[in-house]
Amino acid sequence: MATLFQRFMGINPDDERNLSEASAVQELRDTRAVLGATQDNNMLLQESVRELSLWLEDQNWVPIEGYKEGKGFDLDTIKAQADKARALLAVNPIIKKASDARIGYIWGKGVAFEGAPKRVFNDPYNQAEIFSDSAYEELERLLQTDGNIFALRSKQGKDIVLVPMDQIAGWSLNEKDPSRVEYWLRRYTIEVEDYRTGVITPKLYQAWIPAEGQGGSVTKIQDIPVDRSSEMVHKAVNRQKGWILGLPDIIVVMFWAKAHKELFEAGTTFVKAQGKFASKVVAKTSAGAQRSAAAVAEAPRRDERTGEVLDIGGTAVMSAGLDMQLMGKMSGGVDFKVFQPVLALVAAGFNVPVSVLAAEADAEESSLEVSVVDAARSRQKLWADFFAGIFGRPNSLKVAWPRIKVESTYRQIQAIEIANKTNALKQEELRQLSLEAFGLVGDPSDLPKIEENPAYAVAAALAELNAKIAADAAEKAAADAKELAAEQEATTPEQGVDAGVGKLSNGSDAKDARDKGEIASAR
Repeated sequence: MATLFQRFMGINPDDERNLSEASAVQELRDTRAVLGATQDNNMLLQESVRELSLWLEDQNWVPIEGYKEGKGFDLDTIKAQADKARALLAVNPIIKKASDARIGYIWGKGVAFEGAPKRVFNDPYNQAEIFSDSAYEELERLLQTDGNIFALRSKQGKDIVLVPMDQIAGWSLNEKDPSRVEYWLRRYTIEVEDYRTGVITPKLYQAWIPAEGQGGSVTKIQDIPVDRSSEMVHKAVNRQKGWILGLPDIIVVMFWAKAHKELFEAGTTFVKAQGKFASKVVAKTSAGAQRSAAAVAEAPRRDERTGEVLDIGGTAVMSAGLDMQLMGKMSGGVDFKVFQPVLALVAAGFNVPVSVLAAEADAEESSLEVSVVDAARSRQKLWADFFAGIFGRPNSLKVAWPRIKVESTYRQIQAIEIANKTNALKQEELRQLSLEAFGLVGDPSDLPKIEENPAYAVAAALAELNAKIAADAAEKAAADAKELAAEQEATTPEQGVDAGVGKLSNGSDAKDARDKGEIASAR
């Protein structure tokens, strides 16, 4: 007997041919179902990939355009990233804090120049723009936001001009070494005002500048003149082999700074939403819940005289089966400390301790890691090479940096005392270290006089007192000895005098007595 499915399909169960056709139809249906499911899964997968791509774009995690294999990023890309880095440094407190900490490690204790050309170093413009404390801070931020620094140096004069990267329009490479720049193209527009008419006319300036140590007898490149009276000193950071330009320090922390900001915003939003509920009403029945909801929904009463809303200090009138409880701690739902790993990534990008960015109370300068100190020293060496370039690389130039890692004052004084006792350093060197330990400014060669030391005055007074005590003791001892000698002399009998122990005789007493007439000879 045929089944309902077989009847519907017109299949005779006794007919093998019809059975094979039914199997084929069933297989076709199964295949169609599999294809439909696969198509649905494919659509879901495409939608997921599309959403992921949009999310990455929203998070600024899309690949940066303008990269050329083996040559690095092009000039326009670096300029665009520099603009973003400057904006982020200006508005993001985490980036600002990391930047300040990095500047403090590198420049906080200053820098000293020995053997620098006085004509260049003492120039007022150069002092203000390059060799002042504020200039050092701006120079370091320039590498943090731009990744590149350009300085135009006059070969014959004393002028040094820091060239913004926006004025760099291109470069000309060496034929034998494509990674070495021979000429930089500087292009910018200035506005010239005619003071008689007040008309402002834009004026274009462009010239090829020989790179430091480069340039020959070329006078023009692409019909643009070559300024052979100057040379361009260029330094870059975060640059890989073969790259022309460097990358900003901030570029590696842009994503994580944004993620940290969004995490805090999401947590703050959650806390605010949770904070809207001050208490909760617990009802044992649905009717009680409805009554409490209706009571809560009612508008608060107003003062009959002033019309002020009476929404503070009200009384909750609860019926049987209802209970009102205060909500728990509002910030308990969000633990902001769990965001610290993201903060650690920002700190790692700047080579500063995460404790500095987290503003921990027990963060100390003495806890600097070796990698942080080494990274700061490496940056100091780059700046030393930059200064040598703008000075024309004189052989007499020495750039000295104080120590970066500073121990506590107590430990520094201990080390100085040990060096003094072991005679490891000269007095001038000990004086210099002592001044640095106490944060004082002074001349290391101006050694304090020993008489000016309060400890010396105390020691001298103590020595004088001890000498007086010793003299008094010696005088008393001498007097006692003299008195004792006098007593002994008074109590010691003279030779031949009877002292109550019997007269001593040597056999000639009779003769002595006869001679003195003490006795008469017997008859």
